[in-house]
Amino acid sequence: TEPDPARLRRSFGQFATGVCVIGTTGPDGRRHGATVNSFTSVSLDPALILVCLGHSMRSHDALAAAPGFGVSVLSAGQEAEARHFAGKSDEKWPEGGFRQGRQGGLLLPDCLAWFDCATESVIAQGDHTILVGRIHDHHAAEGDPLLYFRGGFERLPPQSSRIARRQSA
Repeated sequence: TEPDPARLRRSFGQFATGVCVIGTTGPDGRRHGATVNSFTSVSLDPALILVCLGHSMRSHDALAAAPGFGVSVLSAGQEAEARHFAGKSDEKWPEGGFRQGRQGGLLLPDCLAWFDCATESVIAQGDHTILVGRIHDHHAAEGDPLLYFRGGFERLPPQSSRIARRQSA
């Protein structure tokens, strides 16, 4: 028998994840984006990442069909961006509020890291699509991540608290 979806969602929620925004430009020039927390590295050689897109996402079809996409790893101060891209607005990307990658991917400024990718493969699996991207460019900045845990946004304790805990261990 299949697990109860509500209980399974609660169990999945016990795993803290980072929060990302994925974005692309469609063939008609329309910009698409969504907040995701299913993101992981796949390989260093070749340089690959993956994100999972729920089939019910408004931008699912555009992202799954795009030749490329951008992934912006959100910093602790970007909860507003996470909520904006998770919302129902049709215009996710305000003019001048992003940069465009080589394959049409869209990237947010001031994020913790970003990846500019060409779509390598698209795999339908269950109620999600696994989107694998080949990294063409990337960048990492200093800072703390925005986290998602038990259905809500979280942050790490201040840096000084983390250092004190490590030193006392």
